[in-house]
Amino acid sequence: MAEVLKNDSIIKSENKRFEFRRAVIERFDQEGALAALSESISHSDLPPEKTVHKEAIEILKQGLTEDELREMLGASVPQAVKDYLFRVDRISKNLLTFDQRKMLPSPKEVIKNKSLGLILFGGFKRRIYKYICDEKSDVYQAWLKDGIDSILDKGYLANIVVTALADLRIGAGALAVRVTAFIMNQGITNFCNKNKPRPLMALRKKPN
Repeated sequence: MAEVLKNDSIIKSENKRFEFRRAVIERFDQEGALAALSESISHSDLPPEKTVHKEAIEILKQGLTEDELREMLGASVPQAVKDYLFRVDRISKNLLTFDQRKMLPSPKEVIKNKSLGLILFGGFKRRIYKYICDEKSDVYQAWLKDGIDSILDKGYLANIVVTALADLRIGAGALAVRVTAFIMNQGITNFCNKNKPRPLMALRKKPN
């Protein structure tokens, strides 16, 4: 982390340097949270895709806002993951100047459920974007052919989420359900438009 963040001689512009460092810290947080989940949760606890799909639909029936869904997503994370993320975020931000640290959320803010939900989804969406948004993917083709209802009815999204979590060796059933519900709530069009992966040095937009 120190080597990446100590880059004064490489990025000459102070503003660009800060934006790069902020993006890198976000990536540290996202990857750290996923790694900690893999270490702290049994890899065999993922429920069947049909169960994930059904429970995600039940969540959506509650009519929750996106912020409430994000809060629910963060609440599905064990305390051990929050403790690990707190340390990663604190160490990385301590490598910044005092003025730069003041412009970023504190480690205590980062591990609050709503912020943590945003961090988790930020790391996870990069793993599943191509499976949903690639024009050759099964989900995209089904969406073009039969519309969004076919995707929701057949559980395509739950299948993608469960498969991705299994690949990451994260056996979190509650997390699978809540990620699926979060994507369903956004809708395929919004998900693909808002979550396209961008290089770290690209112009930053407000995170989703």
